Amino acid sequence: MMIALCGIACSGVQAQFILNGAATAIGDSCFQLTTANDFEVGSIWNEEKVNLNESFEVLVDLFLGCEDPQGADGIVFGLQPVSTAIGSAGEALGFGGVQPSLGVEFDTHQNFNLADPIFDHIAIVRDGQLDHNVPQGALAGPVQITNFTGNIEDCQYHPLRIQWEVESLTLSVYLDCELRLTYTGDIVNDIFGGDPLVFWGFTSATGGLSNVHEICFSYTTFLDHW
Repeated sequence: MMIALCGIACSGVQAQFILNGAATAIGDSCFQLTTANDFEVGSIWNEEKVNLNESFEVLVDLFLGCEDPQGADGIVFGLQPVSTAIGSAGEALGFGGVQPSLGVEFDTHQNFNLADPIFDHIAIVRDGQLDHNVPQGALAGPVQITNFTGNIEDCQYHPLRIQWEVESLTLSVYLDCELRLTYTGDIVNDIFGGDPLVFWGFTSATGGLSNVHEICFSYTTFLDHW
């Protein structure tokens, strides 16, 4: 069983990622997904599929911008078998309509038409359905992004850990070293039709409002060169 920890150091990303749209590499282990410009989309996908019949964990630092309440829209951690060129601008955070898929959204803007809560939030969704009015898209959440604040557009990096434990079929999401959300289910069979091989990566988007969105890798089970 994997144990949730914070503060694991790394020596840099050595694996290959496919960069799309506005995404750029900004350091040894960091990527900027969007700038603070309207209607941008950026995504990074590892070029190698991973096997969901094996447990994994991903540790990154999330940067969700400095501008609130005029900032938008957020970041998604995604698993999908479709393509390494996923991404579309606007309220669906670059992950809308991707099917089949599982995504963990970190949403920083309240879109009333999507039934977003007033606070910045986390949700686990399937098939690119980020509209909380659609119950078949929601696997868990939305919940407030941290226990301490409903706003994470604070010019700070926040440690994120996403953990999949195949023995218990449980996906766990930790932010700022706190367990924020879990989902238990047979995602290989229920979402991906029995095929355990998927691409993994991060997407982000802006719309009529914008923010800088960045991620910096600390550790992943998938990248064994660190």
